[in-house]
Amino acid sequence: MFGAAVNSLTFGNSVTNVARYAFYGSTQLTPLSLPNAITTINYYAFYGCTGIPELILPSAVTTIYDYAFYGCSSIPELIIPGSVTTIGQSAFQGCSSLHKLSISSASSNLSIYVNTMSGTTPYYYGSFYNCPIDTVYYGRNITPTYSTGSLTSISVLFGTVVKGLTFGNSVTNVATCAFYGCT
Repeated sequence: MFGAAVNSLTFGNSVTNVARYAFYGSTQLTPLSLPNAITTINYYAFYGCTGIPELILPSAVTTIYDYAFYGCSSIPELIIPGSVTTIGQSAFQGCSSLHKLSISSASSNLSIYVNTMSGTTPYYYGSFYNCPIDTVYYGRNITPTYSTGSLTSISVLFGTVVKGLTFGNSVTNVATCAFYGCT
């Protein structure tokens, strides 16, 4: 399907994994309904699928790998289910319509990639880098993850335009630099 002109998509109920590059660059893909059996959304699976107007992640998803929804510029709102434990680097980077993010409550921590600095070199691999998120429900503890450099002022979790923020009852720790620069 790499780069194919896919307009709509229906998964079978037994599908548990969206493969690497499965719908990479399918800009015509609009409705996206993933079955509840999906546990893994692999690297670059929906990269550049700019036509997806709504994304509902199944309650069984545990891992969203690197660049999975990179550049999906039509998604305005996203709910991360409590089952998700890992969101890879740049997974939602460049989702330029994403204004509302809800991280569902859960007992497990959620690992999210953040931007880092190594000396004077910035590494922009944040899971939500370049997303204009202005409303966040922070439902559980988040562990900032990174592979190069260290946490700095650019290591914000959700950007600097957050205006509305609500914490869930299970939050006991706010990640370092989580809201740095928000005014």
